[in-house]
Amino acid sequence: MYDLIRGLKSGLAAGIIYISALTLFTLIVIYIIVQCSPTVGSPNLLTPHIKMIFGVTGFPAIILGTLIGTLAYVIIGGIGGIIFGLIFATVYNSLPGSTSIFKGIMLSYIFWLIFSVFLGFIFGAIINISYYIVIYILIGFISSIIYGYSLGKFWDKFGKKRPVIK
Repeated sequence: MYDLIRGLKSGLAAGIIYISALTLFTLIVIYIIVQCSPTVGSPNLLTPHIKMIFGVTGFPAIILGTLIGTLAYVIIGGIGGIIFGLIFATVYNSLPGSTSIFKGIMLSYIFWLIFSVFLGFIFGAIINISYYIVIYILIGFISSIIYGYSLGKFWDKFGKKRPVIK
């Protein structure tokens, strides 16, 4: 039971860091895309709705759409982090590696393969987003490594406190 609570706390903290990194990398890529080719279609699915609701167009609409999406991502990241943290606590002893950080990175790599690569290709094919394959899989990989590292670090941090022997 203790490990599940430890996994819940570790997953929540790492999930928030993951979503923050994912959002930051996405904003950077969107900014670069817009600056390099202002005629390219909006890479943000919320942008047409932002234009309709707020009357904002161009880069401000992309930023506003991204910020609204980020709020949703924080909620999803927290919930997803909790779920993945509980999975981490459950399979911890079965994961390869001798450190919590390596085990967290291994699990996040598996999650990346399933959610970013496999489901990402399917999602990208369904809504016909060609840039998804290159951009978001790379961003997802980097963010997943950050998630795995954070998960392992928080796992150690939220571990049992041992008395200091003097």
